[in-house]
Amino acid sequence: MTSFFMHLFFKRWSVSKKKPSHKKVFLKFGKCEGANVIQDRLFTYQREIKEESIITYLCEIDFYRAFIRSCYKFINKNASVVGISELYLAIIRKSILEPLEFYKYQQGWSLVHSSVFIYQDRTFVVAAGSKAGKSTLIKQLVKKLDVLVLSDNYAFLKDNCVKTIEEPMRGGDSKIFKPTFYGRSISGYPKAYESNTDFIIYLNRGKKNQMREIKLGTLAAILLKINNEEQEGVVYLNLKDPLSSFPRKPILAATVATYELEISEGLDNIAVAIDLILNLK
Repeated sequence: MTSFFMHLFFKRWSVSKKKPSHKKVFLKFGKCEGANVIQDRLFTYQREIKEESIITYLCEIDFYRAFIRSCYKFINKNASVVGISELYLAIIRKSILEPLEFYKYQQGWSLVHSSVFIYQDRTFVVAAGSKAGKSTLIKQLVKKLDVLVLSDNYAFLKDNCVKTIEEPMRGGDSKIFKPTFYGRSISGYPKAYESNTDFIIYLNRGKKNQMREIKLGTLAAILLKINNEEQEGVVYLNLKDPLSSFPRKPILAATVATYELEISEGLDNIAVAIDLILNLK
């Protein structure tokens, strides 16, 4: 089962073109030993930090449990269960995203729970907590305007820049046994993107449909609050994990336009929200 899983999802990783970097991230499958072994939902892991690299060791991966749950999804497509695709995504997060975030965190970057898209050469970052309508908004933007989605879950922010990495199988019409991201096939390493940020929008459910400017310091505090609620990133790792870090507000440049978008419940209001976003200058 392990060999099948590796061939299915990681067969092209070894031949993918690597970008030169002083920092390296390694994933090793094998036996975890010692006092700093950490239990995750479908595997156990431990880490080792060296001078120029981070090694994540994964072991005791419950492929059978994930496979059985994926089979259940054929019967109930709306089932909220952790299957093969979620296991693949969890491995990417644990072995690639978290080490990269740790490196970025040391350089002043902050992970933010947000969606990022590009439309007409402008980059929009939409931050929101769970169930606020962020993913629904992105799906409607793709459907109506064919925007380029860079992220629908999180991004790294610093000054006026944003960095993202594709999360296979998170958005769009995903294939059950083929990693995709909003229709784009993931072949080899998930792609990373970097762009200047034109707008950062805090998406909030309310009684009205309205867009208003918000102060930079207020937005930074809101982004930190969202992260505290979502418990994502190296700040919220198990304390036995050497990547565990301390929380801080994102560092944002004064040149970035910052807004709060309040929308009412209901899919019809998503269309209004899209119009408000596209009218930003």
